[in-house]
Amino acid sequence: MSGCDPGDVYDRAAVDVESPFMKIQLRPEQQPVLQTLLQRCVLLKSVIELYGEGTSVEQCAAQVQSLQQSGLDKYLRRSLSFSLEVHGYAKRMSMAEQASFRQNFHFLDFPGP
Repeated sequence: MSGCDPGDVYDRAAVDVESPFMKIQLRPEQQPVLQTLLQRCVLLKSVIELYGEGTSVEQCAAQVQSLQQSGLDKYLRRSLSFSLEVHGYAKRMSMAEQASFRQNFHFLDFPGP
């Protein structure tokens, strides 16, 4: 991977072959690897910067809330718009369920339009 050892960016033992997701971790100097991945992977749908995870939405929200504010500073500008999208794997959620999920992140105070 463009001078990057795959073992440096993901744990092969942690890959779940039943899941459509793959979690990788790139250090700032490895960011060019991402462009190579995007160009070469036919089935790659999106790349997401992960700020929290958990077995429940409450655990995920707590993890995001515990982040240092500096981690989100690049997004907290009035000129940037934002949205909180709710995606479920192998599950459909009603608009009410999605709104309930979003409510767990009410502490995020994005100033944009």
